[in-house]
Amino acid sequence: LISESYFTNLYPSFRREPGAETYTFTLKGKARNNLGMKLGGNLASRHVSELYLGIEYKRLRRYLTTYNINFYTGRFYQSVLAQSRIKFPSQKPFYIMPEFVFNEWDYLDGDDIFQGDEIPTILRQFERKAGLRFGFPAGKKSLVEWQAAYFNNTNRFSSTNSIGANEQLDELKYTGARFGFALSRNSLDKKMYAKEGRRLRLSVDYI
Repeated sequence: LISESYFTNLYPSFRREPGAETYTFTLKGKARNNLGMKLGGNLASRHVSELYLGIEYKRLRRYLTTYNINFYTGRFYQSVLAQSRIKFPSQKPFYIMPEFVFNEWDYLDGDDIFQGDEIPTILRQFERKAGLRFGFPAGKKSLVEWQAAYFNNTNRFSSTNSIGANEQLDELKYTGARFGFALSRNSLDKKMYAKEGRRLRLSVDYI
């Protein structure tokens, strides 16, 4: 509970039950703002403008669930990331995290957000991925994570330097699956500007 950013101002207390040699443990706390937003980007006079929007929402019922949605757009690149992390407070806690990713590179539509563009490269790329992560602690400072994902990529391109309005682009598609395992250990004393400790990560992926 202390390490979870959802809670704040946690106060433990013990109360002795009258007529019994037992105690009742009570933990009082207050939830932080369960809705967060991040806005960023780069607005420039040249063709490099970018915008980013991230939304996070936390919900506590029987389980603590965190929803994340990220949007990114630029000159010729757009991206969407959707995640949902569900924590199960069992004797051996674990979490599952389904996620979906969509990326698009559209060089045909190479206009800047605030300014026009020159003649672009004739190429469009699409990436789609849907996956599931499963993780649990291994000791006090280690984490084990398994993941499985399915991806589908599409490339549309032209083999010539020019293209007509009614011309159809060549298309290349490929699909696949990814399976991974990761073991990480973090003993740093701070998240930023740590003075002592170590952080190690070992990962294996099969595609």
